[in-house]
Amino acid sequence: MALFISNLFILFLFDLNWAKYSRGIIATTSEYMPWVYLDRFCFVTEMGTLNFTIRYPTDIGVQSLLLYYDTPDQWDAVYDTALTCEQRVAVLDPENNQQIKLTPSDDRFDSTIIGWLSYLISSITTATKYPAKRSFYYVLGALMTFWFFMGPISLLIANFVLDDWVREEVVNLVECCVTFYGFFVFTILTWPSSANHNFPFHVRTTQIGDSYQGDFPQSTYEVRYSNGNGEANIEQIRELSPGMMRNGMVDERRSTANTPR
Repeated sequence: MALFISNLFILFLFDLNWAKYSRGIIATTSEYMPWVYLDRFCFVTEMGTLNFTIRYPTDIGVQSLLLYYDTPDQWDAVYDTALTCEQRVAVLDPENNQQIKLTPSDDRFDSTIIGWLSYLISSITTATKYPAKRSFYYVLGALMTFWFFMGPISLLIANFVLDDWVREEVVNLVECCVTFYGFFVFTILTWPSSANHNFPFHVRTTQIGDSYQGDFPQSTYEVRYSNGNGEANIEQIRELSPGMMRNGMVDERRSTANTPR
C-alpha cells in the first residue's frame, strides 16, 4: 500500500506537456527576401510559453521576430505577398507584443551596471549618514557586488565557453545558485538577533517621527536598556531618548515596570 501511494505521488508530480520543438539554420543572401518564414504553431489552451534562441551576425543590424495570428487580417494578409517589411509590421497589433526585437544581450549587461552603480551610491550615502551601519553596508556592498555580476558573467561563459549540449543544464544550475546566494546572504546579514552586529534597522515604525531628532539613538530597535532585573531603566531611556517622553512612551513603560507581579 505504501509503495502504491508513493508511486501515485510521483505520478502527480509530473504534468503532461505537449510541445513543438523546431531547430534549423537559415542561409540566404537574397536582397529580395527581407523576411523568412520560420514555423507555425498554436497554443491548445489560452496560456502558453514560447522559448526561442536565435543567433545572427550583429553586422546585419537588429532583426525582429514577427508573430502572426492565423486570421485573414494578419497571416493571410502577409504570407506569400510582395509586402515590404514595414507593411508586414504594420499589420501587427503593438498591444499584443507581436514584434520581438532580437537585440543583443549587451543591453542586459548595461542595465546591470546601472543598477549596481545606483545601489552602490545609495549604500555609500546611507553609510555616511549613519556611521553605526557602516559594517552592514560595507559587507553587503562587497557580497552583493559579486551577486550583481554573477548573472552577466555566467551568460558570457555559457555563450562562449560551454558546449551546446551541456549549456542548458549548467545555466539552470547556475541561475538557481545565484538566486539562493542572494537570498542567503541577505537573510544572514539581516537576521534579527542580538548577536548580529550587522542588523541594519535601528527604529520601529512607531519611532519614525522621533528618529528625525538629532539626539535620537540609532540602535533602539531592540530593548537593550535594562537594570539587570528584567525591568526597564527609565532614567537611561529618558537620557537617551527625550522624544519618547514627549510622546508619553516613557510614562507607559514606567507604569509597566512598576506593575506588581
